[in-house]
Amino acid sequence: MLPDQTCVIVDMPQDECCTRQTVMVLLMACVHEHMGNTPVCQFHVQCAADGELLCPKCYSAAEHHECRLEALAEVMESGERRVLQG
Repeated sequence: MLPDQTCVIVDMPQDECCTRQTVMVLLMACVHEHMGNTPVCQFHVQCAADGELLCPKCYSAAEHHECRLEALAEVMESGERRVLQG
């Protein structure tokens, strides 16, 4: 069972955090090595699969730029990671 939490993806251009219920946790990273376990909703799982998610750290940086996040693995409840293949 996933922890009771909401998706952490920032919907752009509204700059508002998503409030949908988390359905899975993905290990995601951008080219600037911003990496971490990212709780995502069903809508943003599809966006991740389509390569449409932007790194929130890069987007909110002082030099504001847009870098795509890449889903590297699914993080299981046990903490184990299931590597995703392109």
